[in-house]
Amino acid sequence: MIPVHRTPVIVWKDYLDASRSLLLWAVIGALTLLVAILYFVIFWVGSDPTALDIIGPASALMQLIVPLLGLIIGYRSIVSERKSGSIKVLLSLPPSRAEVVFGKFIGRSLVLATAIAASFLMFLILSIILFQEVLLVDFVSLAVATAIVGFAFVGIAVGVSALVNTRGQAMAGVIGLYFVFLLLWDLITAGIHRVVMGELPDGPFGQYEAWYVFLQWLNPIEAFSVISDTLLDESFGAFTIPLFAPQEISNTEQIVIGDVPWYLSEPMAVVILLAWAVIPVAIGWYRFDRVDLG
Repeated sequence: MIPVHRTPVIVWKDYLDASRSLLLWAVIGALTLLVAILYFVIFWVGSDPTALDIIGPASALMQLIVPLLGLIIGYRSIVSERKSGSIKVLLSLPPSRAEVVFGKFIGRSLVLATAIAASFLMFLILSIILFQEVLLVDFVSLAVATAIVGFAFVGIAVGVSALVNTRGQAMAGVIGLYFVFLLLWDLITAGIHRVVMGELPDGPFGQYEAWYVFLQWLNPIEAFSVISDTLLDESFGAFTIPLFAPQEISNTEQIVIGDVPWYLSEPMAVVILLAWAVIPVAIGWYRFDRVDLG
C-alpha cells in the first residue's frame, strides 16, 4: 500500500522549490517564447494566414518540445536530493519514500502544467492581436492533450531519477529514451514486425496488422498524436520519423487490415499515456524503496 496522506506537503514543497530555483520560470519562458516565434513566423511568412493555420504547427511544436521539457523537469527530482544528501533529512521527517517519489511526480507535473497553461494563454492573446479571432475549443483541446503527454514524460523522468544513482546516469537515461521515442521507435517495431511476419512493414502509406499499429500507439508521442487528432477532428500526424510505420497513425479505418479492434479506440491512447505517467514512477519507487541511501 502506498501512503498518500503527506503527499500534498511534498507536492507543495517541490513546486515552491522549482519556483525558487527559477525552473518554473525558465520552462514558462521557453514555451511562451517558442509560441511567440511560431506565431510571428506564420503571420509574416504565410499567405493570408488565419488562427486555424496555427493549430497544425502548434501540435508539432508541443510534440517536440513538451516531452523534452517533461524529461528535463523530472530527471533530477530524486537523484539530485540523493547526491546532496537532503533526501536523508527529508526521509527523517514523517514522509515515506513512496510519498517523496509520488509527491515529486505530482509537483513536477504541476510545474509543467503551469508552463503549458501560460503558453496557451500566449496562443490566445496572439490570436486576438494578429488574427482577431480565437479558436477557444481547439486551443483548449490541444492544451489538454499536451498536458497529458507532458505528465507521461515527467513520470518517465521521475521514474528514471528514482532508479539510478547519479545525475549523469539520469541524464543519459532520459536523453536515450527521448531519442528512442522520437527516432528509433519505428525501427524497433519494424524489427518486431520482421520477426513475427517474416517481412518489413509496407511503409508510411501502406496497410498494417492491428497489433503492429498498436505497437506504434505505445510510443507516447504517437499516442499524443492520436488524442490531439481526435480532439481537433483533423489529422496532423506525429512528429517522429515514419520509415515503416503509418504516417497518419490515427486513421485506423484506412490503415488497419480488417476490422479495427477495441484496443485501437481513442480512449486507449489516453490509457497508454496515463500508464507511461504512472508505471515508471511505480517502478522507480519500488527500486528506491529498497536502495541503501548510505
